[in-house]
Formats: sequence, structure tokens, C-alpha cells
Amino acid sequence: MNTLFSLKDEREKFHLSVFSSLYCLPGEELLRQDTGQKPDFLYQAGKLVIGIEHTELKRTKSAQGKHSLAERKGLHRQIVERARQHAIKQEIPPINVDVWFNDRFDRYPNKGEKAEQGLLSTITTNLDKILASEYGNSTKIKVPDPFVGISQIYARSGRVHGKVWLKAHRWQVVGPSRIMLRSFLPDLQAAISAKNKKIDEYHKNCDECWLLIVADRSKADQCYYPPPDIQGHSFVSKFKRTFFLEIMERDLLELSTI
Repeated sequence: MNTLFSLKDEREKFHLSVFSSLYCLPGEELLRQDTGQKPDFLYQAGKLVIGIEHTELKRTKSAQGKHSLAERKGLHRQIVERARQHAIKQEIPPINVDVWFNDRFDRYPNKGEKAEQGLLSTITTNLDKILASEYGNSTKIKVPDPFVGISQIYARSGRVHGKVWLKAHRWQVVGPSRIMLRSFLPDLQAAISAKNKKIDEYHKNCDECWLLIVADRSKADQCYYPPPDIQGHSFVSKFKRTFFLEIMERDLLELSTI
């Protein structure tokens, strides 16, 4: 099974399950024929087949040749993951590492190789200090200067009071993540417009089609907060019904469309 497709499918199913807890699905779900089915979900509603197309709202546009927020966050995760893999190869005992990146530096030469090596060397240099603390407390690690891109590092031993609580390395990007994306309406319309172009293709498999757009505030590139006046705004949509779902807060809006 293609891992990328299976992860995408599982995420779509999770989003749909949350949607179904907030809004009644249009009928009995039909079995998906393949991973490339369009629209993503089909339902038998009497004599009608109703489809639901799923998409995620992400900030992907870049400005003035800079990396977009989504690109930067993806690169941050890659840097941390590569450093984690090196730690495993060096047989460093399992530890928990939390890394904060700043967004002031927009270029990472060689795909962040310098940041990756710096992160790993910082951990190895302070390893005795990290492992010596077995009380469950995180140790703040001083970031070398200059150290482009990373603002804070905290690490915690995988043992607490002599007992193992962490059996495998856990290295993760922590922040900054609470960034409010203010261009909500244009970004949302752009997502709808991209799907509008495929409406004829969707209608080959269903009589009418709904669009479900999902965002996740816990992710920096999806931290959208709908403005209070969104209900008074009309979006251009070729779908029978158009929904916006914020998955963290379980906020569901049916959008006004023309």
C-alpha cells in the first residue's frame, strides 16, 4: 500500500467523521472504488448519488521569492527528523527533544544542513546534562550563536526516577505555531475556485456535489480564524453546498455561495 495515499485517506476519513458528528451525512456511504476516486466520498440518497469532495485549507503562497509558511514549517520538521535519525545511528539513548524555530530567517542553505548539524551537536554536547536529570524535567539547552533558524531547544531524559518512560526518540517542532492567518476570505475563495475547475469531473460520478474545506489551528500553515462577518460574505462556488470545518475547535460553517 502506498503510505502517502493511506495517510491521506486516513486523514480524510477522520475529518469526515468529525463533520458527520456536526452535520447529517446525505445518505448511505458507497464503497470507495480506488484511492483516486472523485469526489472523495459518495452517498446513495434515494435515487440520487451525492458526492463530498474534501480539501484542506493551507497557506502555500510565498511572497517576494521567500519560502511560504507551509514550506518553512515542512523544512523545520525535516531538519529535526534528520537530526533524530542521526541520534539513533549514534546510539544516543532515547530522549525527548522540543525545538522552537523562529521565522525571521527565510533561507536554509543546503536544505537546512547547518541547522541539522548544529541541533545534533548541541544535543550530543549536552547529553550528560540531559541524561543526568531523571526527575521528568526538561533541560533548556543553550543555542549556539550564531545559529540560524532555531531559537530554543529543550531536552528531557527518557528515564524518570530510574524507570524508562520513553522507548524511542521523540524529537519535535514546537513553535511558533499560533500565527493567525488574516487573509482568510481570499485564501478560502482560492481553495473553492481550485475545486470549481473540477466540478464537471465530479459530476461524472454523482448527481450533486458538496465541498468540505478543513483547516487545523494547531498547524502554523492552517491557523485560520474566520472573521465575525463571514456569514455575510458570499463565495463563488459551483458546489451544491460548501462547508468550512476547523478541526481543533470543531467549528463548522456552511458558507453562503453564489
